[in-house]
Amino acid sequence: MVLSMKRGSGILMGISSLPGRFGIGTLGSGAREFVDRLQASRQTYWQILPISPTGFGDSPYQTFSTFAGNPYFIDFDDLYQQGLLPREALSLCDRLFTSDPCVVDYYAQYTGKAQVLHIAYEHSADDHANEIESFRQQHKDWIDDYALYMALKSAQGMKPFYEWPREIMQRQSDALKSASRGLEKEIHYQIFIQYLFFRQWEALHRYANERGIRMVGDMPIYMAPDSADAWKDRDLLDQQGRVAGCPPDYFSETGQLWGNPLYDWDALKKTDYAWWIRRIAHQISLCDYLRVDHFRAFESYYAIPRDGRMAPRTRHYLFPQTQRCTGGAAACCRGFGLPHARGF
Repeated sequence: MVLSMKRGSGILMGISSLPGRFGIGTLGSGAREFVDRLQASRQTYWQILPISPTGFGDSPYQTFSTFAGNPYFIDFDDLYQQGLLPREALSLCDRLFTSDPCVVDYYAQYTGKAQVLHIAYEHSADDHANEIESFRQQHKDWIDDYALYMALKSAQGMKPFYEWPREIMQRQSDALKSASRGLEKEIHYQIFIQYLFFRQWEALHRYANERGIRMVGDMPIYMAPDSADAWKDRDLLDQQGRVAGCPPDYFSETGQLWGNPLYDWDALKKTDYAWWIRRIAHQISLCDYLRVDHFRAFESYYAIPRDGRMAPRTRHYLFPQTQRCTGGAAACCRGFGLPHARGF
């Protein structure tokens, strides 16, 4: 359902900043209590930060996938209440995660959450096999490649995919089939994690909507250089290896080098922007409205080649196709930099 965005007030609060006892904000009671506070104070909107799995540096704008959910946000109390986690795992959490409400220890998240989620997997995955398979089919456009990417990344010591063995990095068919067979359990575990995340996310979204609160999602325009997206869809990226950034301006005297790979818009146009349409449709399905970070780059952007010299690039024509395929769903846009005189 597409909602028109009415004038109203709301609050920006990333999931990670919510209170909770697992070292970081989660999709559990802390999130529901925040919804209750929004309702009590007559707010309309809850704007979040990106909810994809963060990579090195733990920035929500540099993630391992533009489609997947962040396992750090899975709430273990809710898993226990639903029979998906044994009681002893909750006792383990008290030793794994800090009780400091003002600090997120991301190393503890990285090591601790995996321990508990593996317990949940062994405890309940078989009992929910049919639901998990139905979930996998629902997200078949991205989840198998994401699960294989994460399984390979774990097997390769978390190295970026461009440092993997050549045959895997280049996605040679025989190498991928062999890796899939050898990593079958880890792949299924990664799908199980996403099943848990989206189960809890959908429950929180319903809870908010039932109380008159509309969720505003957040989608970075670029994918991360080390991500399932960049590994799988390299043919949609700039073939000269240019990356994103911006020249010196009143924000930075030296300019900014973000390092995200740029898109090959000519290649995307040949597909009628199919990857972008799938991505936007997926993101819109998660929330009531969608904020697009650095929307400005849909009109024009700077390309930074290996020699570091910047060159401006010009507009592209994605949105007529996007509106046609998503029903014209509402989006909020944020762009860095000044538009050219010709406008958007």
